[in-house]
Amino acid sequence: MDLVRRRGPVGRDVAAVWVWRLVREPFTAVTWRRTAYAVTALPVGAVCVPLAATGLPTGRWQRGLARRLLGAEIPAGPGPAWCTRWSRCR
Repeated sequence: MDLVRRRGPVGRDVAAVWVWRLVREPFTAVTWRRTAYAVTALPVGAVCVPLAATGLPTGRWQRGLARRLLGAEIPAGPGPAWCTRWSRCR
């Protein structure tokens, strides 16, 4: 009686798929977009802080960067305090 379980073709296929995915993952477009976002988010944020103090819509730029590079849809905030009184301020 054979007590050692042998790998069948299914076991080899699962291992091959796992290895292929491990090798392929660093070169996918999603990985490169995430890397680009990680590299550009800090400088863009640092530039946006003084520009936001002058009243420019820098949140829109940061949301656009996340939307383009990560595919994330981040909702806009409520806007400035003076903007809540009118219906068409955006």
